[in-house]
Amino acid sequence: MLWTNGTGLSEIGHEKYKQYQIKEAISDYRQALALDSKNLIAYYYLGEAEAWRMAYDSAIFFHTKAIGMSHNPGYFDRGRTFYYKGDYEKALNDFDQLIAKEKKFFLSVLRYGP
Repeated sequence: MLWTNGTGLSEIGHEKYKQYQIKEAISDYRQALALDSKNLIAYYYLGEAEAWRMAYDSAIFFHTKAIGMSHNPGYFDRGRTFYYKGDYEKALNDFDQLIAKEKKFFLSVLRYGP
């Protein structure tokens, strides 16, 4: 099936991501970005998929792109990735940014989980 925009590929990629088909999801997200370089969903989930496969620098790059487009929930996920990478100072900085910008979101994460 030929997609003329990145939205459909992002949705297909997300379905693969939810089924732990990480390599396939990454491929779909990258194709979606090739079609639409402003696809927030593709950037966000590409960051999540890269973190899943422990490619932390790549994950941080894509989460940063998502934050530049819409900060919520990117600060939490990038902070978590910094934490997994062992860069605790940057992780705390992102969590502080999240608290400052989105207190209601942060409190819901604490209560119910990400």
